[in-house]
Amino acid sequence: MRKNVRVTVHDGVVTLDGVLFSRRQAESIARAALAVPGIVGLRNNLRYAIDDVAGRGTAWTSIRP
Repeated sequence: MRKNVRVTVHDGVVTLDGVLFSRRQAESIARAALAVPGIVGLRNNLRYAIDDVAGRGTAWTSIRP
């Protein structure tokens, strides 16, 4: 599986788009984006194949913080 994340910022709001292998990866990237100085909001459109946080394999689920 190819893992790509596109990051765009407009007026301090970061938008994350892409597909990752695991929910843990998606949540880690979202936390890192929010930790960047000057970021005031997040639009998290990341998707993942495996929900490794809840312990179940849910295919292609989206998370929203």
